[in-house]
Amino acid sequence: FVVPAPLPEITFVPDSNTDWWLNPSVDNNMMFSITDMTGIEAGGVVAELYTVPGDYKILGPVVVTPNGEMEFNLPVSPEVITNNIEGLQLVVTVTNEWDYSQDFTRAYWLDNSAPTVTFITPEINQEFMEGTEIAVEVNFEDILNPVVATRKTVKHNSVSRSIGSGINQASLIIFNEANDIVNSKNGVNGETSIELVATYNNPGIYRAELTVSDIVGNQSVVSRHYGRIDPEQR
Repeated sequence: FVVPAPLPEITFVPDSNTDWWLNPSVDNNMMFSITDMTGIEAGGVVAELYTVPGDYKILGPVVVTPNGEMEFNLPVSPEVITNNIEGLQLVVTVTNEWDYSQDFTRAYWLDNSAPTVTFITPEINQEFMEGTEIAVEVNFEDILNPVVATRKTVKHNSVSRSIGSGINQASLIIFNEANDIVNSKNGVNGETSIELVATYNNPGIYRAELTVSDIVGNQSVVSRHYGRIDPEQR
C-alpha cells in the first residue's frame, strides 16, 4: 500500500509595514509561504477570499503559484472589496497528488478612515498680544467610520482587531502670516497628542497645521488659525 505524503504547513506573512491591516482603497497583497511542496502538483494551491462579517465569497477560487522560493502572493484590488465590512478572511486550500486537501485561514482587517484631529488650544481665531507664548495642543486618534465600527473588538479565527490600524506618524508645524515656519514638532510613537509652544512675535494670522497618518496610509491635514490683525489694518 501507499502512504500519502503529509500536507505541508502554511505560514502567513504579515506586511512589514501594516501587519495584518489592509487599506481597501489601494492595491494590497496577501502573502504566505509553504515549507515543502513535495507531492503538490501545479494547481494544488488555491485561494478564496471571504468578507468579515458575513462570510460572503468575493474572490476565488484562484490558483496561486509561487513567485519565489516557496513564497506565494495573492494580489487584492480595491474593486473586489465590498463596502461596510470589517475585514477579509483568506482561505488557502492545499491539495496533494493523492487528493488529500487541507484548508488554512487568516483574517485581515480593513481601515480606510483617516485619523480624527481635535485642536484643544488655541481657540479658532483667538487673538493674542505680541510677545505672548502660545501653546498649541492637538489630540488625534485612529478610529473607523461609524458604519463599520460597530464594536471595538472583533474575534475571528483567534485574531483580535482594534478599532483602527493605529497612528503611524504625526507632525505639527506653526506658520506665521508670511508662511514662514515659526516652530515644529514630530509626534512621539505611541502618543496621541502633540503640544508645541511658539512665541507670537508679529501681527497677523498664524496657522498651526497638523499632519497625521495611520499605519495603512490614510492621512488627515487639519489647521487652526489664530493671531491678531495689525491695528493699522482695522
